[in-house]
Amino acid sequence: MEYLFVIILGLTLIYILKKKDLPKIFINAYIFTIIFTILGELSFTLYTDVYGFFNMLGHLLRFISYLIILIGINSKYLIYTIEELTDKIEIEKEKYKILAEQDFLTGLYSRNYFNEWIARISKNSKDNTKDVLIIIDIDNFKNINDEYGHLHGDEILKFVAQKMKETFRESDLLVRFGGDEFLVTI
Repeated sequence: MEYLFVIILGLTLIYILKKKDLPKIFINAYIFTIIFTILGELSFTLYTDVYGFFNMLGHLLRFISYLIILIGINSKYLIYTIEELTDKIEIEKEKYKILAEQDFLTGLYSRNYFNEWIARISKNSKDNTKDVLIIIDIDNFKNINDEYGHLHGDEILKFVAQKMKETFRESDLLVRFGGDEFLVTI
């Protein structure tokens, strides 16, 4: 029976060595686990006494292979999985931060971002510097949406945002405050 296990483990070892898409962190643990298990199984074929040296050696090597599985594969897999999930969460967090800070239609900052920005500026402002706030509103924009449709209205909003980007400095804060209302802080 031990020889059958050795053959199966040997084939598994060959398969793992040929497999290129496994994370490097696991390949060594797999290899050592299989080698110690094979050695343990082979030592079981040599023992003649239940309490003999080769029987004890077989159990010791099997125990070492279990430790490698526990520490080398399971623990590292958990760490690897947690790190992978943490990276994915960070990417998603950044994506949602951008969605919260930027108006999806115009590419300008959103009202949410402006509210956080103004609170931060107000809290940290210790000097008497004066900023200029410009409010831009497209007159009769509702009539444009009603007469030509919302897709046409969206194109006008994009056009206004583009002209604002071309007109104002990069250091100025350009915000789509809502609907057809825009803010610029200079």
